[in-house]
Amino acid sequence: MNIRKHAFKSIVTGIFLGGVPSILLAKSSGIPELMDFMRALNPPNIVIEFLVLLYLAYLSLSAAVLLWKRLVGPAPQWLVFAHSFFGDAGFALQSVLLAIAGALFVSLPPVVWVQPEPVSIAALVFGYGLAVGAILTSCLMAASREYVEARI
Repeated sequence: MNIRKHAFKSIVTGIFLGGVPSILLAKSSGIPELMDFMRALNPPNIVIEFLVLLYLAYLSLSAAVLLWKRLVGPAPQWLVFAHSFFGDAGFALQSVLLAIAGALFVSLPPVVWVQPEPVSIAALVFGYGLAVGAILTSCLMAASREYVEARI
């Protein structure tokens, strides 16, 4: 899968995870509720740090499995299981990033429309920058998983 396919898949997934709920909430409850949703969508730093640690554990185990395969042969089942487990758990970060990105893509324009101040325009630019960064991070995570899985 190339980077364009990863990007397309990430954008569509993000819109489904974060964008569609944002539209439904804005339509049913209004912009103030949408703002509350956006604040609630962002998990506390400790949760993000935990998810990053899980992903780093996955990358470390990926390196161990690939190195083991290169030097010794097939990796033992416990190592393959640990790699798979941390891959699934660590990629929860990818879902969080995509939900935030999708919500930002969809909900920022209505918020700026309701509050057209210079600060809101700067927030729009910053928010779209964050969304693009989240999509790129998601693409890199998917590409790394694809690379490792093809070689195990």
